[in-house]
Amino acid sequence: MNESVKAGLVAVSVAASGVLLGLVWYLVAPPLPLMKVDGDRLAFVSPEPEQPVAADGWFTILGFAFGIIAAVLVWVLVRRVRGPLQLAALTFGALGAGYVAFLVGTNINTSFPERRAQAEVNEIIERPAELSAANMRVCLPLSDRCFSVRSGNLLVPALGSVVGYSLLAGWSSWPSLRREEEEAERLSFEMAQDQAETGSPEPPESPGPERSPGPAA
Repeated sequence: MNESVKAGLVAVSVAASGVLLGLVWYLVAPPLPLMKVDGDRLAFVSPEPEQPVAADGWFTILGFAFGIIAAVLVWVLVRRVRGPLQLAALTFGALGAGYVAFLVGTNINTSFPERRAQAEVNEIIERPAELSAANMRVCLPLSDRCFSVRSGNLLVPALGSVVGYSLLAGWSSWPSLRREEEEAERLSFEMAQDQAETGSPEPPESPGPERSPGPAA
């Protein structure tokens, strides 16, 4: 299996693990209490609710920790692909994990629309966690079309993975980041050097033909 295939598997595995991140975020992020008013409208119970900011904060904390853990696991488990290719695969996988976590965390509870429709006026219902504090409104140039983009929080897992991987690479004792390859190269170099120093001696020169003794004087 070549390095490109291994890097692709790393990216897919990290992105798929965003399901676990979304589940944990759903469990720890506080829901937002809302009061049903006339019609189908909802209003905040308190004038300045803290739950939206807390939900974004929990996603940021969990996402950064997820990126660090993913970097450590990839570094340890996939040693033979260490380097820029592995870092790129890890980063793209963490980007996907952030979006997957958002989809899982916000869609795991599907009963809110039904409870909203069945609620009475002035009844308080809880809306599941959302990423609302980091929304950004973007308008296309030369057009009146605008849409909401969720930014910031979804990028935190990728940020954590880059920081974690960079620290591991910076503390590595091996310039190529791959200990096995460098030890194999060092061993082959030492063997070649030893053979050069302790090579077989040159064979001695063969003696010339014997001369017959001349006549005695």
